[in-house]
Amino acid sequence: MLHASSPGQTPTPTPASSFFTRLHGIQRSASFSDGGDGESAGDGPGSQSGGGDVRRAATISSSSRTSGQPSRILDSRRDVAALSSFAAAGSTLSSPALSASSNYTPPAASRHPLFAHHASPPVAPIDINVPNALSDPGPSVRSSPASSSGFSPASAFLSHFSLASPEAIAPDAQGARVLRYTLGKVLGRGGFSTVRLATHDDGTVLACKIVKRDDLSDRSGSLEKFEEEIKVWKSLPRHPSLLPLLDMHRTPFATFLISPFLPGGSLLDVMRREGGSDRTARKWFPGVVKAVSVMHEGFEGFDGRILHGDLKLDNFLVDQFGAVMVCDFYMAQKLDHPIPTFPSASLPYAPPELLRAPPCGPSLAQDIWALGIILYALLTGKLPFVDSFDPRLQVKILRGQWQEPADLGAEWLECLRGCLCGDREKRWDIQRVRQCDAVIGWHEAIGECESERD
Repeated sequence: MLHASSPGQTPTPTPASSFFTRLHGIQRSASFSDGGDGESAGDGPGSQSGGGDVRRAATISSSSRTSGQPSRILDSRRDVAALSSFAAAGSTLSSPALSASSNYTPPAASRHPLFAHHASPPVAPIDINVPNALSDPGPSVRSSPASSSGFSPASAFLSHFSLASPEAIAPDAQGARVLRYTLGKVLGRGGFSTVRLATHDDGTVLACKIVKRDDLSDRSGSLEKFEEEIKVWKSLPRHPSLLPLLDMHRTPFATFLISPFLPGGSLLDVMRREGGSDRTARKWFPGVVKAVSVMHEGFEGFDGRILHGDLKLDNFLVDQFGAVMVCDFYMAQKLDHPIPTFPSASLPYAPPELLRAPPCGPSLAQDIWALGIILYALLTGKLPFVDSFDPRLQVKILRGQWQEPADLGAEWLECLRGCLCGDREKRWDIQRVRQCDAVIGWHEAIGECESERD
């Protein structure tokens, strides 16, 4: 309901009445003094009583008939003609209620965290200049306390249900803490794992293999194989050719396996640095043979008979002194309790007996085939069986046809033929590889050089 104003009082026009008056181009002066019907636009600035601003705008025409005062809305007809768009009509509007911000009294609800933004006075509207009266960019935009302060009731409400703050570090991310270690940069990634640097509180730099629980599946058997890997890794004795497991930590999120950090990287990194050659093979192949011999033949106090099952360049690490260690025992198993079906993890290193139907059971001969693939790569810088299409690659492996590198010594060709024999019953064992001229001859040459220096 509209309230009558006292005689002679000139009420301030409301934003809504000003907007509609300028939009429709009212050309006559309007007065808000008391008219024939006794109704007024309100009691003063910011009045919200009665039917509101829209009703006031509707009564302007009738109230202006009884008024003799000059207009407070428009000064002339030229002003009206200039306002040719919706945006121009509303561009100069302002809320009278905002002028009283110095006397602003926050509501009682502002004491609650969800409505704390009401504790401050309303923000004045943004002054938007319209460069062209013929353009119509739409209604003017006003800022709100939420947008100016970056706070909104919805974001505050949802923050109470957040499990972690945005600044929280993921358990497997760089900077996260695991026992007495701080995780660092990523060293490498595998099918189910990520390897990061791990710095002990005393400053020792180690490596941490992280296997997330969500990446393992009971249905595919990967969870069971991972548990078998931990069991085999723990059972391995300390040896310079075997990467040891120093510490382990389990959480509902992941399993963290701590091992030494070898700065030389893998043999694959060595290949990229040095390339494949006779010299590269003589430098690194004896260490590879020694590591496989430890798993197959064992040593004093350890009977061996462990099939690695995933020998490749990536799974041999080099320390700062040039020693070679074998790692990644995910596919490893003790042949005293063999797994009935045992596929190879990497197809380019897989022996032909695993690709036939039905595949043969696990055998140490699988590692010997992979040993021949590694030797071929160290000599030539490439793998003997390569194809981007897996079915074609399988056919090449089943045929067992590989190109013999030119200008190779007889000792290297003999070792390659013995390791890459398609018949696993005729394939060399690790003892035969260890005693071949390609390995023994190089050790004898090293011994002669050392004796000459003495």
